[in-house]
Amino acid sequence: MYYLPLIFLQLVIAWLLGVAAMAASQALPDCENWCGNISIPYPFGTKEGCYIEESFLVTCDVSFSPPKLYLTNSAIEITDLFLSGQLRVSSWIARDCYNKQHLREFNNKPWMRFRKFPISHNRNKFIAVGCDTYAVITGSQGRDYTTGCLSLCDSIGSMINGSCSGIGCCQAIIPKEVRSFNISVNSYENHTNVWDFNPCSYGFVVEDNTYNFSSLDLQNFQNRTSVPVVLDWSIGNETCNTAEQNLTSFACKENSECSNFDNGPGYRCNCSEGYEGNPYLSNGCQDIDECKISSPCNMTCHNLLGTYNCSCPEGYEGDGRKDGSGCSRIPSKKLPLVNIALGISISISVLLLGGSWLYWGFRQRKIIKLREKFFEQNGGIMLQQQLLKRDGLFQSSKRHGSTVNEAKAEQLRGVANLAKRCLELKGDERPTMKEIGIELEGLRMMEKHSWVTDNKNSEETQYLLGDISDAYGGGGGGGGGSTSISAAYDSMTNHVMSPFEGGR
Repeated sequence: MYYLPLIFLQLVIAWLLGVAAMAASQALPDCENWCGNISIPYPFGTKEGCYIEESFLVTCDVSFSPPKLYLTNSAIEITDLFLSGQLRVSSWIARDCYNKQHLREFNNKPWMRFRKFPISHNRNKFIAVGCDTYAVITGSQGRDYTTGCLSLCDSIGSMINGSCSGIGCCQAIIPKEVRSFNISVNSYENHTNVWDFNPCSYGFVVEDNTYNFSSLDLQNFQNRTSVPVVLDWSIGNETCNTAEQNLTSFACKENSECSNFDNGPGYRCNCSEGYEGNPYLSNGCQDIDECKISSPCNMTCHNLLGTYNCSCPEGYEGDGRKDGSGCSRIPSKKLPLVNIALGISISISVLLLGGSWLYWGFRQRKIIKLREKFFEQNGGIMLQQQLLKRDGLFQSSKRHGSTVNEAKAEQLRGVANLAKRCLELKGDERPTMKEIGIELEGLRMMEKHSWVTDNKNSEETQYLLGDISDAYGGGGGGGGGSTSISAAYDSMTNHVMSPFEGGR
């Protein structure tokens, strides 16, 4: 019981090998597959049961070495058989030869007739060679027709090798659906004027592109006795649509396609795209491994039944085909990350700048308020009032044409500097009340000594300095001012100042 899977596997392998062998042999089982070096594919066969119908009988003559293959029981030698719907045979050459006395010494008229296979109209031509030659080809099987050509020349020097346009060589087209031909070659003047280089005329049907005219052919046709001719073949006399109605007799098997014959009645079979083999045999069309045979993919190739698939590995994009877009590396995705990081950096920078600007604004506002507070605490308002009164007196004296001399200007700059120092934020940079009193006393002394000659502004100066002294408890002049300033200083030292950034 354990051997059943192994036995089944062996049977499957044997069946596959049989199918492969059948596909490789191209013939039915127990039928000859070769005759010498010529393959014999089904529907052809050498005996009954090996061919599809009697017209496909071929005979292998082993008396030759190598053996020769003939169509049915005739003398028409087959040199090749093709599953595409053609066979190649050897055809005779018509000759018309004269001796030196210009008398005919040889003339033959070869012919061929086929019951089933027409002469291929697109793979053969009728050709005549000679300088005093006209040739005619006629037929009655399949289609009645008559055609021919004329070839003339007077010297071998007028020949053009490779050209068959009427000078030493001429040609004509074979009509469609022709299954027979008769060839005759004649001369107008028995080669009298050209006998020394062209004693004979030649005519033949030949496979296209297998004959190339040469001036050497004018002498004895270079001893050729036959030329290749291609015949077409088809199955039955029905079209594909009609034949498909009867699957028992329908010749096209699995993985094949039917096409109507274009050179007479009948149809042909061909393996479907992606398959190869014999479409007339069961399982005769086998899958083609395109990946191994043609390598159609750029990178990764997956063979499938009847087709294949190309793909690109991870990190690549495209259809993977050599005849398509192929495979190209996917661009790196680092760029979006860089953009995100750049956006975050810019956002943080904006926030930091905005925060710094707000902080600076709040700090400046706080500094201004502190300055105003210290201005009030250190007698700034009183000083401002005195300055405003002085400014009024100054403007009044200016209107009356008086000017301030340099000494007075120096005194005013001193008062301004003192006021500026009183507004400093740091306590150690602001003057004490004692220092203020001393400086004001100094300014008063400057008035007594420097302004004695200036009677016009004495009232203004006396008013300014006197009022400042009164602001700190002074009396009216003399030595009492100093005592009053000292008293004001002593009273100020008893005040309690709010601490700010180390000030006192």
